[in-house]
Order: sequence, then structure tokens, then C-alpha cells
Amino acid sequence: MFNELLDCCAWGGGWYACLDGLCQTWRTTWEPPWGYQNIGVIAHETGHGFGLPHSLGNCQQGYDNRWDVLSDVWSNGTDPNFPQYGTMGQHTISYHKEMLEWFTPEQIHTSHTGTFNTITLERLALPVTDNYREARILINNNPNYFYTLEVRQPTDNPIDYDRWLPGFALIIHEVATGRQEPAIVIDRDTDCDTGDAGAMFVTGEVFTDIPNGISVSIDSATDTGYVVSINNRFTIIQDVGISGGADGSAGVSIPFTATVSPSEATIPITYTWEATEQPTVVHMADTVDEIDFTWDDIGTKTITVTASNAGGSVTDTHSIEIGSMIPIVTLSGPKLSRAGDANVFTATVVPPDIAQPITYTWQASGQIPITKTGGLRDSVSFTWDELGTQVITVTASNILGSTADHYTLPIFMPPSDMEISGYKVGSLYGTSTFTATVTPINTSVPLTYTWTVDNQSPIIHTNGVLDLLTLTWEKPGLHQLSVSATNIVGIVVGSWEIEVYVKIFIPIGLRN
Repeated sequence: MFNELLDCCAWGGGWYACLDGLCQTWRTTWEPPWGYQNIGVIAHETGHGFGLPHSLGNCQQGYDNRWDVLSDVWSNGTDPNFPQYGTMGQHTISYHKEMLEWFTPEQIHTSHTGTFNTITLERLALPVTDNYREARILINNNPNYFYTLEVRQPTDNPIDYDRWLPGFALIIHEVATGRQEPAIVIDRDTDCDTGDAGAMFVTGEVFTDIPNGISVSIDSATDTGYVVSINNRFTIIQDVGISGGADGSAGVSIPFTATVSPSEATIPITYTWEATEQPTVVHMADTVDEIDFTWDDIGTKTITVTASNAGGSVTDTHSIEIGSMIPIVTLSGPKLSRAGDANVFTATVVPPDIAQPITYTWQASGQIPITKTGGLRDSVSFTWDELGTQVITVTASNILGSTADHYTLPIFMPPSDMEISGYKVGSLYGTSTFTATVTPINTSVPLTYTWTVDNQSPIIHTNGVLDLLTLTWEKPGLHQLSVSATNIVGIVVGSWEIEVYVKIFIPIGLRN
């Protein structure tokens, strides 16, 4: 520090000298009074003494990068609370801090060509989290040509050297290590003012370098940083489609193919396959992946594939109807029957394209088994004299396998005849009892008896094979009775006549 202006400038860097017998280039700063009267100038030249170069604004006018103490110091102005310090210096940029090894390797995220990453960056000065301090985006994987991302946030903290910066933003520099001033700030409006919004990326904005396939989207802000997504010549998957048949057969391996678009999507791609009644399968592949599924059960099946790379994921679904190469047999027939009646049962096989011939094996309660060979349909007739529920089973088989179906048929005995018994004559105001007896004795019960007398309102009873009706006569003359007995499979009817007389009483004293 000199008390006079000895040459044009304040400067810093190196000076070769021999001190105490050691000859080397020593870190050196040269400060006139106007230099050491401004702490920002001291910081600037000390940075040069540590070997740091200038950085530049986009117009490359020199000393025009508002975000770097190794560039524009004067725009920060003077803190009125500390007039003795003059112009205060802001922090230097992340590239320079990296040069000085002020970051550990874990604090720097490096984006290689062909990658997509979402990361959180912490502010460069006074960090409060362990998030990344710098992101380096290699251009075409060149370690000497890249972009750097850093977060700058002015605070009210009196020890914050960034407190005079224009605002809270993500700052991007293009760095070419072979240049005399390697780092140039990105300023989108190219107005040579690096302290305005053109150089400050905030939430919702995107930086793009189309020729080099690089984009940076500022997704959101944290209290002290930003969440950013970095696409370094990475092609995000836009769509995936499943191709495969709409129909298939149980027990047969069925292929499906997933194809990602665009075809330039960055690989590898993770394919997650999910299907009805199948375990989840995960594959790593390029833009096309194949898989086979086999189902044992028939029905509609749904296949879902999710294709993802670091840029995101897309999903597609596909449905397939699974039939059977093994005959699936269904049995049909009457819902109930009567003893002694012939009953026709029909077996129908699906699907229609199964291998033929089909062998049908029929078995039924109390019947001799029947085996027949034919096509997709077969019928047999069974007759039962015994009452009760009969079980019918048919098995349909071909060279690949077999299935069976069961059917139950209740057998009932209808009434075949009815006999009515009672008196043929009766007396006025007297009672008469009539009995209806149904045969055969094993007729299925209950029976519903419907009695009608002289076409008056019917009298209904529920009973077994015998029923009684008692009547009181209030009118003399000939009376007609009819009765029907009904069960679930038949009906019988009968009729009866009775003459009702008036009793005549002759007094004894009048006898002749």
C-alpha cells in the first residue's frame, strides 16, 4: 500500500523476487490510496493475488459483471453505515471459488452430456444448507468448456458481502478455460447491464442453448436457493405405445412390444410392465422393449407399461381378451322334471376355434355313463323314475386338456288320479264330510286342493295326498262339488254330487 499514485492502477497478481534467499513468483497486490480506501478494490486485487482472473459481462467491456468482485466492484456503492470501508466488495463467482478449492467435490454437481437432473442449489454466500453450491454443465462433455450455475441472494445480515447485489436469482456463466477471462455472465437482453433482469433467472424461467442441446429450467425457489432442472443434450420421452394382439389363448405365451417416441429419446430407458394376474417386471432397454405374458385364466386382461428416463415417464395400457385352447364346456337343460319324463341336456363348448374333435363324457345320478365324440355341441337324454335332486356332469376334452360342468335337476312325481268319497245325500242344516285322495301315494307334496261348491268362491287347502272338506247345508236340492289337487309338476281333478233333503217330522198323535 502506497501513499501516492505510483502508476496507473491498483493491481494484483504475482511478482518475481528473491526474499531471504528464496526466489519465486510471490503473490502480490499493488494498492494506491484510492485502492485501499475501498475494501472492494482490496478484495479484487487480493483475488488476483490468489491467481483469479477477471470475469466479464456479456458485452465484454471489462469490469462489467455485477456479480463478481473480480469484475464490477463500483456498482455496489458505499454502505452508509460503514463509510470508512468505501465501496464494498461482493463475493466472487462460483467458478473462481472452485479454482481456489473452496468447495468440496460433493458441493459441485457436474452435468454430463446426455443427462437430465433436477437439483437444489444453495446460495453462494452465507449458506445454511448442504445443497449444491455450484452446478457445472459440460458442453459436449468438454471439461474446458461449460456453464456454471450459482445462486446469489442479498440479505440484511451486516456481514453479508452480497447484500448490495440487485436481487435473489440464479446466475449463469459461460466458462472457457482457455480464455484470458474465462467466465462471461449470461445476460439475455444483451443491454450490457448485468444487474438487471436479463442476467437474473428466477422461478418459471428457462435458459436454453439450442445449438448445444442444453436447457436449464428454474422450477421453484427455496428460502435460500433454487430448484433447477438441467437438460444436457438429453431427449425426454414424449410417448410410449404398446403393440400386441387383442386376442389370445390361455396357456400360450403372448408377446408385447413397447416403443418410445421420439426415437432419439435418451437411453437407457426403464420399462416397468404390469399386467393382470402377473408380477411386475422391470427392464432396462433402448427405445424398444419386448416382453411375453402367459395367462392360465380366461377373460379380459390389462397390460400397462411405464417408460422412464431421467427426464420423466409416460404410460400406456393395452387390453387383450384371453380365450382357451382347452374346451370350456357349459351344460344346459330343464329346470325341473317329472318322474318318467325324458330330459334332454346340451353341452356347449367355447371358444369356437379350439382343437377338435371333442370327447364328451356324461355321468348322471343312477345312470350308465355315456361317452361321445363330436364338435362344439353335444346332447343326451336321461330319464329318472326316482324322486329327488339328480346331478348331471359332463366333461369335454381335446388333445390339450379338459373342463367339466355340473347341473342339478329336481325330479317330482305328478298326481295321476283322485278319488272323492262321501255321502250322496244330506239333510238341510246338517253337515257332510268329503275326502279327496290322490294317487300314487308317492306323489310329490305339498298339494294344493281347490274345492268349489255350486260355483261359489273356492275353498283352498294345502295338504298331503289326502284332504277333507266339511260342509253345512243351508239350501235343499242337488249340489255340485269339484276339487283339484295340484303340485309343482301336475294336476288332477274330481267331482261329486249330493242331494240335500228337508227332514219332515210327523207328530205321533196324528198317525192313522
